[in-house]
Amino acid sequence: MTDIVARLEASLHLSELPDSARQNARELFENLSRPVTVAVLGAPGAGKSALINLFLKERILPDELSGNLIEIVPGDAFAAEVSYPDGRLEAPEREELSEVRDADRVFIAAPNPVLKDMVLIEASGCGSEDALEQAIDDATERADIVLWCTHSFEEAEKKLWSRVDEQQRDHAFLLLTKADKLARKRKLAQALGALTPVAEQDFAGLLPVATLQALKALDTDPVDEDLWAGSGADGLLKRITDHVRQGRQADFDQAELFLARYASMAEEDPSEPGDRRTSQLRPQGQRRRRSRMTREVVAALRNEAEESARAPEAGAQ
Repeated sequence: MTDIVARLEASLHLSELPDSARQNARELFENLSRPVTVAVLGAPGAGKSALINLFLKERILPDELSGNLIEIVPGDAFAAEVSYPDGRLEAPEREELSEVRDADRVFIAAPNPVLKDMVLIEASGCGSEDALEQAIDDATERADIVLWCTHSFEEAEKKLWSRVDEQQRDHAFLLLTKADKLARKRKLAQALGALTPVAEQDFAGLLPVATLQALKALDTDPVDEDLWAGSGADGLLKRITDHVRQGRQADFDQAELFLARYASMAEEDPSEPGDRRTSQLRPQGQRRRRSRMTREVVAALRNEAEESARAPEAGAQ
């Protein structure tokens, strides 16, 4: 994977590379160079922070923490930075996060294995509907995968969901959180039945999870594995991580195909020195774009390229 990314980086500076191919290579390079960004959205009280804690399989976000936008990234050690609407900055310790209220941005770095493959962003928009709308816009601008947490997906949520780009809906999942609470009230089947048509139209899937049960499992020492397994959390995590890997593999396949096509050009036009090359690569604020090409299309293109390469050999015989 590292070799592919390095070769893509070098290919951006081939003088004979067509502009359309250069843009394709740049998008692939950006995709493969960054972790996948997962945005966790939903109405207030939908269980977004709880879901992130399930993803990480540890309670990093306390229930009391509130902020418009919360971002969790990989780090060698825990660190946090909090900014407020009035311009104040704080660097709380982990145990002090529960004291953070009404922040504008909360940035957390944590040494968690899940974060090797993804960055998690929660859009909460504490304080007002306008703040929530802005937080959703900010989160989805950077998102590769969107998770919408809900209990019933009523009209107010549908209005908020309409802000999400149509193209992102192929990589969005509707999550029925606190499914265990609904089950105790014997309303789970009814809720799933009501959400299924919505999920089929606007999402890549509908995933129920017993959030309260899963959190209870995490609070035991050691983790109550039976309680955890029964919550559906493992199935949820597998579905999302599989989606992440499939997107990665599609980008990787496209990168291999691109490099195979332009390999001869690279041999004729060596890349520029590393310092100059790196300085030209990443425009600030460029949005990461997920590949839309399916693996089946990539495979068909690869087969076509291989057949074309074999054709001269057959003619020589």
